[in-house]
Amino acid sequence: AAAVGAAAPAAAPSLAAQLARMILLEGDEARAFAAAGTRRIRDDVPFLEFTAARNMQANSVDTILERVLAARRTALYRQEELLAALPAEEQAPLLRDVAELLVPRGQAALAEALLVEARRRDPQLERLPFWWWLAARERGAATDSAARLAELEQRAPTLLLQVSRALAEAGEHDAALAALDRLERRGGGSAGSLFQRGAVLERMGRRSDAAAHYERALKLDPRFQPAREAQRRMAEDKGR
Repeated sequence: AAAVGAAAPAAAPSLAAQLARMILLEGDEARAFAAAGTRRIRDDVPFLEFTAARNMQANSVDTILERVLAARRTALYRQEELLAALPAEEQAPLLRDVAELLVPRGQAALAEALLVEARRRDPQLERLPFWWWLAARERGAATDSAARLAELEQRAPTLLLQVSRALAEAGEHDAALAALDRLERRGGGSAGSLFQRGAVLERMGRRSDAAAHYERALKLDPRFQPAREAQRRMAEDKGR
C-alpha cells in the first residue's frame, strides 16, 4: 500500500503536449527525438526531457521546457508516421490539440498549418472554428480574422463566448462585449454569457453594472458558482 501522504505520480504528458514540444525543438534535440522513432512518443515520456537536459545541460525540468519552447525551428518530424499510427477519428483532434498548445507560444502560423490539416480531415471538429479564428488574429491577419469570426458565428455561435474571453484577456473589452452581443442575437444567452459580460464590465471599472449581470446570471441558474463567487469577492472588496 502507498504510504499515507505520499505524492501521487505525475500524469504523463498528453500525446498532443509531447508533439507540441517536439515541434519546437531544434538542432540535435530534434534529430535525436526523431531518430528515436514513434514508439518513444507514446511509451517513453522522459526521453524528450533527458535529451534536452543532456544537450543543454539544464538542471531542472522547468528550465529544460522553457528552453525547448523558446526554440524557433518549426519542423514536425515524422508527422505522417505519427498520424498514420492513430485511428482516423483521432487524427483531426490531435492536430487541433497540438495547434491549441502552439498558438499561445507565438507559433500561430505553424498552428494554422496544423488546423488546415485538421479541417481537411474533419470540417465539423469541435472547437476548431475558435482556434482557426485565433490563429489568424495572433498572426495579425485582420481580414482573415474577421472572415473567420463570421464563419464561427454561422457554424458554432456558442464559441462566441470563448471569443469574448480571449478578447477580454487581451484587454479588448469593447470587442469582447460585441462578441457577447453577437452571441445573444443568435439566441445563445446563458448564465455563462451573463457572467462573462459582468466580468468584462468589472474589468472596465463598471462595478455596479457587473454586479447586476452576476445577479442576472444567478437568477437564470442559481447553481452557477462563478457568478456567486464573483458576488462574494465584490462584497469583500466593498467591505475593506
